[in-house]
Amino acid sequence: VAWSAPKPDDTIPTTDADMQALVKNLVLAIANNQDCLCSSTNRIFRNRWAAGANFYRPEQFEKLAWRIVNTMVTIHTEGWKHPVYDSGLMASLKATTSYTFAGRMEKILNLLTFSKRTCEDMLKNEKLLTIIGAPQVVLTHSRLNFQANKVKKRRINRGREAEKAEEE
Repeated sequence: VAWSAPKPDDTIPTTDADMQALVKNLVLAIANNQDCLCSSTNRIFRNRWAAGANFYRPEQFEKLAWRIVNTMVTIHTEGWKHPVYDSGLMASLKATTSYTFAGRMEKILNLLTFSKRTCEDMLKNEKLLTIIGAPQVVLTHSRLNFQANKVKKRRINRGREAEKAEEE
C-alpha cells in the first residue's frame, strides 16, 4: 500500500442509497455543459456536449460514475495499491492522503463539471486513477490549459489578420 486515506472516515458511502446519490451527482457533473473550460463554439464541444448532442449516451455516464465511486471506495477503505513509477505524479497523489472521501468527491465533481476534456479522458478509460488520485492537480492543469489556449487563439487570429493585411 503506497498510502492510506484518513481513518475513520464516516463520509465513505455504506449503503446503496448513498452510492446511488453519489452516482447521480457524478452523472450531472459529467453531463453539465455550462461554463465549461472550453469553447462552446468548438466543433468537438458542440458534437459531444451541446444540448441535443448524442455522441455519448446517459448510460455511459452512469457506468463511468459507478466506476469512479467503486474505485474511490476501494482506495479509501484499502489504501492506494496501484503502482505509480513517476515521482511527480506520486508526489501529487500523496499530497491528497488527507482527503476524506467526501473531500475527494467534491474536487472530482468540480473537475468533471467544468472540464469536458477530463470527462472525455475518463469515458475513454484513460487517466481514471490520476483523476481520482489527484483531482485538484488535474483541475489546475485544465484551467491553465484553457487560459493558454485562449492566448494562443488570439495570437493565431492576429497572425491571420497581419497576413491578410500584407496581402492587400
